[in-house]
Amino acid sequence: MARFKQVPHHYVLTKLMEYWLNMVRNYREDVHDNDFFDILRRSYS
Repeated sequence: MARFKQVPHHYVLTKLMEYWLNMVRNYREDVHDNDFFDILRRSYS
């Protein structure tokens, strides 16, 4: 059975931001949906 360790919150946020910034960098169209930026609002509010 695998054992899981606690992952620090800052590590998860860092990886989430890396993923999100990469997605924004590779997105080629205008963003018309406010939910697209909801990930930032939820993480830093």
